[in-house]
Amino acid sequence: MAGTATSTKPAKRSRYESVVQRRYVDGYRVANTVNSFGQIIKVGGCVFGVLVFLGASEMLKSPGDGLLLGLIATALFFVIGIIVAAQGQLLKATLDTAVHSSPFLTDDLRAAVMSLGAGDRDMRRLESDEGRGNELDAPVADHEVATESVPFLLSLRR
Repeated sequence: MAGTATSTKPAKRSRYESVVQRRYVDGYRVANTVNSFGQIIKVGGCVFGVLVFLGASEMLKSPGDGLLLGLIATALFFVIGIIVAAQGQLLKATLDTAVHSSPFLTDDLRAAVMSLGAGDRDMRRLESDEGRGNELDAPVADHEVATESVPFLLSLRR
């Protein structure tokens, strides 16, 4: 019995690695997208501020008033962009903590998921590994991971 439990554990851990790895890669994609939206909002705010300056200067016949309105519009969008980008950075930091403490990933997989190694090359390797049809890396539903991992996680607390 004891030999059976140890022989099935590596296969399950490999299945967990694949699911957890995919989840973290997707999380980093979302975090990077949110961060990118924040950067776009900041740049767009600067462009919008220039347009407001030009339009207000023309309408009000006063470059000073147009400059003030343009700066207010730019500042508003810039602050909103900073807040959105900060949310993406916070999500990345949270994911870094989760990846670092995950018992299902090896150090090499952690570095690859967090893009600490060779960056995009590691991500492409992870994505190409997902496509391999291997019995140990067969997809596992989230509810299956949750029900099968509870005894393992409880054993870690002891």
